[in-house]
Amino acid sequence: MFRSICLTLLLIGLSGCVTQQTRSASPSTLDQWVEQDLIPYLKTQLSQHPRFQGESILLGRLNDGAIQPKMDQLTRNIRDKINAELLATPGIHLARQQRDKHWSHRDRPTKPCDGEQPIHYFIGLDLRLDSSQQLNLTLRALDLQQNSWVSGFSRQWQGEASRQQAELLQTVHLDESLRGLRMLPFVQGQPDLMARQLADDLYCRLKQLPVQNPKLHIQPYESDEAQARTTMELLTHYLARFGDVHIENNQADADLTIKGKTHRISGNLQQFWVLVQPAEAASALPDISVSTYLLSDPVQATTIGTVPAQKERPVRVVKSAGVLQIITPRKLSLCGTRHPWRSGERVLNGQAAIPKQGCFALEIAAPAESRGFFFKKRGDGALFRLAPSECRYLGVRSSRSSNGKTLRLPSRHRRGVEGVLHSDDQFERETYYAIITNDDRSAGVVAAHLALLPESCHGYEDPQLNAEELMGWLQKLDRLMLEHASNVAWTSRDITLINTNNSLINIY
Repeated sequence: MFRSICLTLLLIGLSGCVTQQTRSASPSTLDQWVEQDLIPYLKTQLSQHPRFQGESILLGRLNDGAIQPKMDQLTRNIRDKINAELLATPGIHLARQQRDKHWSHRDRPTKPCDGEQPIHYFIGLDLRLDSSQQLNLTLRALDLQQNSWVSGFSRQWQGEASRQQAELLQTVHLDESLRGLRMLPFVQGQPDLMARQLADDLYCRLKQLPVQNPKLHIQPYESDEAQARTTMELLTHYLARFGDVHIENNQADADLTIKGKTHRISGNLQQFWVLVQPAEAASALPDISVSTYLLSDPVQATTIGTVPAQKERPVRVVKSAGVLQIITPRKLSLCGTRHPWRSGERVLNGQAAIPKQGCFALEIAAPAESRGFFFKKRGDGALFRLAPSECRYLGVRSSRSSNGKTLRLPSRHRRGVEGVLHSDDQFERETYYAIITNDDRSAGVVAAHLALLPESCHGYEDPQLNAEELMGWLQKLDRLMLEHASNVAWTSRDITLINTNNSLINIY
């Protein structure tokens, strides 16, 4: 269990958890960041983390939490670069890699079949250009089987867009790697493409059967639907080109019989199934099947009595937590004053490094209806609650944003309070955690569990729990996160504490 593994590692201080981080454009360009940060991160997580091992993964474009059937050329270039590296990495199973390529009817598939299992994880690239010509790239992972975000899995980059990048964003094409899925069904006039895809999928399923060089008999498609009928006719030819399957005209000579069947889903959206069954009822061979989505002729769909397609609301998954930002005053010499922010503030991108006895604040974007909770792990493994808190120096400020709201800890608008967290001078590393909930029940459960941790208040910390009690607390948090997985997300951020003999004025 991913969350259990990661949260338990908090106590023992390992670095195997998936955490969110952000990177700035300077000094790295987008290409440098993709090559030096994003690709190594993906290779490590997808090949080594237990959650992804043996699972089929697909990369594509996201927009506002929804998988997009269209992709701009800049995102496509980034994805192609990532895919090339991931394909060369043992232990990573990328799905549908040949679906976005130009092909000839003379081609034979060369891809391994172990990638053709149901897609479990969608790794989404959300690339946007804002009004100030700043590019923002966010990477997130979607668990398609649970319809939920993978908590803590994220990367983010921000930088100024070049003219070429802005132009590439305007060049948009369909993402053919999604063709045949519900978000991008086949259309009329594509029976050859549809047959080719079904043949690839079916061949991979046939290779899993305990029979070599299977003999297949394909039954004629009996319906008057032209696209499905032509697809089944072409399926015969595409399967034969593999060489190690044989097509039999006589059913009595075959090991397996194949037939097609269409199911209408909604309006003119259909699902076309290819069903494979043993030719003899007493055979020990199992039934297998493959399927794809297609759009029928709207006129045909209406004439046979179906209701015309209605405009459907897009399906959205539960939004997760954003990136946990580390904010510092521009002049750290003001950390000991009552007005540390009067010189302005700046965001620490990448690996956050703060001088010992420095100060900072936490900030995170969250859905409008959500609540935020914060705690920290000290360098010695002790855990402390930050919010909710009875400490007058702490308080979470909520401010509206275009995509929801922003939570800041501590609030700098509380009268008589300086509004900063102070870094510890005893340890070299601290980790800060944010838990975001979107319903009252899960919020109450999280708040009650966090209340068991001692508070951290203006530098005073009394570790009241021993190692065994901390482990028990973490294990229970694991269970709570799993029980409320659809309504709770978490993320974390490491801070490295450094010694400096220089003045704290304008150190960044």
